[in-house]
Amino acid sequence: MCKRGFIERASPRVADGTVPPTNCRTDCNEEVRVAEQAAARAMNAVLTGGGVMGAMIAAHDWSGTPLGPIDMWPVGLRGALGVCLASEFPMVIFWGPELTQLYNDAFVPILGEKHPSALGAPAEETWREVWDVVGPMLNGVVESGRAAYFEDLLVVPTRNGFPEETYFTFTYAPARDDAGNVAGVFAVVSETTGKVLGDRRMAILHQLAERTMTAISAADAAEAAAEVFSGHPIDVPFALIYLLAPDGDTATLASAAGLSPGGELSPVFVDLAARTATAWPLAAALTGPLVAPCPPSPELPPTREGFDPIRRALVLPIGSSSGQRSAGILVAGLNSGRPLDDDYRAFLGLVGGHIAAAVTNAVAFDHERRRAEQLAALGEARSRFFANVSHELRTPLTLMLGPLEDALADSTGPHPRDREGVELAHRNALRQLNLVNKLLDFSRAEAGATEPRLEAVDLAELTSHLADLFRPVLSHSGLTFEVDCPPLSHPVLVDRGMWEKIVLNLLSNAFKFTFEGGVRVSLDLDPEASVRLRVADTGTGIPPEDVGRLFERFHQVPGGRSRSAEGSGIGLSLVCELVDLLQGGIDVTSEVGVGSVFTVTIPFEPVDGAVEPCTTAPETAGFIEEAMSWTAGQPPVEHGPVEVLVVDDNADMRAYLNRVLAPHWRIHAVPDGRRALQFLEAAQSPPELVLTDVMMPDLDGFGLLKAIRAADHLRDIPVIMVSARAGQEAVIEGLDADADADDYLVKPFTSAELIARVRTNLTTARSRRHAADRIRALSAVAQELSGSLQPRHAAEILAGHMVPDYSDGCSVWLPTEDDPEVRRLAHLATGPGLSPQLRHALSEPGEAPAGTLDLPFGYVDATGQRTAMLRLASSSLRFDERVWLRELLDLAGLALTNAASYRHEHGIALQLQQSLLPMALPVSKRYKLASRYRAGAAGHQVGGDWYDAFHLPDGRLGLTIGDVIGNGIQAAALMGRVRSAMRAYVLEGMPPARAMEKVNVFLESVGRNQFTTAFAAVYDLDTRWLEYANAGHLPPLLVADEEAELLDVRPNLCLGLQTTFTYIGQRVWLTPGSTLLLYTDGLVERRDEFLDDRLAQLRDAFAGFSGNSDEMCDHALTAMSVPAQHADDDIALLTLSV
Repeated sequence: MCKRGFIERASPRVADGTVPPTNCRTDCNEEVRVAEQAAARAMNAVLTGGGVMGAMIAAHDWSGTPLGPIDMWPVGLRGALGVCLASEFPMVIFWGPELTQLYNDAFVPILGEKHPSALGAPAEETWREVWDVVGPMLNGVVESGRAAYFEDLLVVPTRNGFPEETYFTFTYAPARDDAGNVAGVFAVVSETTGKVLGDRRMAILHQLAERTMTAISAADAAEAAAEVFSGHPIDVPFALIYLLAPDGDTATLASAAGLSPGGELSPVFVDLAARTATAWPLAAALTGPLVAPCPPSPELPPTREGFDPIRRALVLPIGSSSGQRSAGILVAGLNSGRPLDDDYRAFLGLVGGHIAAAVTNAVAFDHERRRAEQLAALGEARSRFFANVSHELRTPLTLMLGPLEDALADSTGPHPRDREGVELAHRNALRQLNLVNKLLDFSRAEAGATEPRLEAVDLAELTSHLADLFRPVLSHSGLTFEVDCPPLSHPVLVDRGMWEKIVLNLLSNAFKFTFEGGVRVSLDLDPEASVRLRVADTGTGIPPEDVGRLFERFHQVPGGRSRSAEGSGIGLSLVCELVDLLQGGIDVTSEVGVGSVFTVTIPFEPVDGAVEPCTTAPETAGFIEEAMSWTAGQPPVEHGPVEVLVVDDNADMRAYLNRVLAPHWRIHAVPDGRRALQFLEAAQSPPELVLTDVMMPDLDGFGLLKAIRAADHLRDIPVIMVSARAGQEAVIEGLDADADADDYLVKPFTSAELIARVRTNLTTARSRRHAADRIRALSAVAQELSGSLQPRHAAEILAGHMVPDYSDGCSVWLPTEDDPEVRRLAHLATGPGLSPQLRHALSEPGEAPAGTLDLPFGYVDATGQRTAMLRLASSSLRFDERVWLRELLDLAGLALTNAASYRHEHGIALQLQQSLLPMALPVSKRYKLASRYRAGAAGHQVGGDWYDAFHLPDGRLGLTIGDVIGNGIQAAALMGRVRSAMRAYVLEGMPPARAMEKVNVFLESVGRNQFTTAFAAVYDLDTRWLEYANAGHLPPLLVADEEAELLDVRPNLCLGLQTTFTYIGQRVWLTPGSTLLLYTDGLVERRDEFLDDRLAQLRDAFAGFSGNSDEMCDHALTAMSVPAQHADDDIALLTLSV
């Protein structure tokens, strides 16, 4: 451009070389006009791509605004507007002296109801209610030309019909005109109201959780919540927390924030059942949160400056731990500066949840406190109960033991056959007395009612005497027993009875858990001059985690091996109590699998004076009798298969059960579940029923039951559980689905009840086995009949299952094909016991002769319903036999129907096969063709295998072979269509690969989701080239000069899988005298062999082969071991010799 403002151009010249005059001003105007058009196009592009606001700006009439028409806007404004409209972040432009507003789509939500009037309006007019805040900020940027930044600034606009509490983070930047002067403000705005409110509300929830977690009552939790609300009057202007009475009819104000309790808006008591009007809809809110208007009242908190008064509250239920009924109601005043949106509702819901959790925890704490008090009272009552019951039990036990001991001591005592029962009763009465004494001692010690009665005792002599009582028991069990109790220097002041219980309990415990090795008892003085008693054993030992709990009341080590599972769990606890009463201590060291050592120490207080002779209390006999019961021998085992297996760890109970059941059934008894399981696994014939105790050592009754149900050959054995645990819960536990016991017998029981339960379960089990045998027989018959396709064979199978198991003879009569009313003998089966008369009766047509029974059964053939007849050498049948025979005959009828259907379809199949496969192969002197088709074992001789050979118009020879996946008539019909299509395309002169592609498309039109393998070839008789294409088919075999090889074929897809697939052709030159074998997969595929191995076998079978094409077909079938009648799959063979 020249200095005068116009464009310098190359001056045109006339023919004489002179320069004509030019008009510079015209050229400058043209340049300006072009520039303005370019600017207009650019502005139009900005507005067009500026979303909704771009369109609104384009449509707005700007002529009446300070900005003027759009085409007159300065470049600076246009550039700023382009940035604004293209951004997805909220932006607004304030331009000109009135700060006229232009903004993008993202800024529209910030405007609320101020849009669209804010577009083109002065900023002060739009933001009048907050102009005292934003006006100075905008003017300051215009005047100073410096940007400003504000973060989380509170602004109270009226953009949604009410003064709204909002927060914004924004930056104001100066916007300059073309001369570089500040002409406006460019603002980038982000509303942070959600973040600010979220942080504030999260702080409230955190304080709620922190302040209410230590509440010990519901009222405390409500008060703590109200204190938190008082510190946040903006988000919760006021709050009332009501707690409901247990009946749910009354609500009591527990705490308040922002309102004084007892006022018009905060009544202390509200009758929810009454229909009188209240300030808040408390009863209605129990079904869900409600928004309620605030009644006009001076009690409401004062209005915040710049905001509306509080007009609404949210009334919502406070949930309970049970989830069935609310624990209370929360009335929460709503911030008038915020809408009640989803976030606000969710916040107040969380507030209610925190209060509900605090109330629930406080109620639970109070409940646990009351429960602890109740448990303490219950423990005291239990101790009193044990003491009272023990006293009550001693009286009848005394009345039982007295007569029993008198009878046994009398020289003319019980009859020898009754003595065993009397001794059994006496032993168990002593054991019962021992248990009662333990309970009494334990309850006395627990209640603090036991005081030691100290006396001078020769402790070494007493301890040795008590230990010697156990010597026969340990010796009988094969255990060693060592007693080392040297005399002490002086008698010891001790309670004799307490010491006896300590020693006897420790010895009983040692014997109970020791199976090998022995027990050692020692008494001496320790270095601190205390009397020390040690009871050591080589028993099972105690796991480390149970050692610390060994002396707890009722604690028993779970799962340990012992001589008996019986026990109250109070023996060692009683020992500990007695040792404490003697001002001593007890300790135990133990190692699993090695043994245990119990050490008792008591103060050694030597005394002088006379010592009473060493005697033991009568109750001592109970310890010995109980220990002896753990060593009793097994009842004799009867010969023959065991009918009932008795499992009980108590020897007396085993003997009793054996004595009651032996007269009726063959019995075998074992002492625990482990040995029972060993017997069941080793028995050639498992018992018919298991009668087992529940509580046993090593493997208890439930463990045995679980093992029986888990074993396939044992799971059907009925199991009766026997237990001393009474009550409905115990019975349900034994019979529920997890336990799966057949019966549950509660001790005590009578012998008559025991016999009745065993007999009932045995009868039921035998009936089940009989039914199962018949079901298995039906299954076997069904399996045999399913493989029979000949009526006479089906008749033979039916008769074979009747004789001799169910009848001495039978005959099967089938209707003739000519006359369905006439029946002929199909099969006669006779047993060795059948008389000649009955044999003749079974062979006679017509009505059933005397001594026989005719049972008709129907079937269907191609002509309709037919009736066959089974004649039995029997005049009557039981009901269950008739039911079973009817099911058997239904199976026979189904087999005959299948056989008739087979014959019918067989004829159709043969006709279809003849129409689908080539009737004859082409004949020529220049080559030889041969083929074979072998139907699969399905029997219809029709499948999806096919082959074809034909002459092309130009004299070449076409060969195809394939296999439609599937079988039956449908597969054969599709095979015929595929074969015809392949022939047609090859006859048109298409190469084999192109013909494959055409057939591939054809298969899609069939629409049956079927596919086929295929091999197609064209042989040129003159050039000897064989052009071929393969579609997933097995490679042909080429035999030349007595050498065999499989043709190399491309791994193309099967036809019908992908219509767009491109097939690639190949070719091979056939030497004179060579033979090509085409075959389907039935020749080489076997389920138990690899396909590659079978292909190698086929290749090797033709090494050195020199036969013709016919001989090659036969050799292939023979070499690949194809059955003469039916192969596993259809087989098609086609050979070409050249």
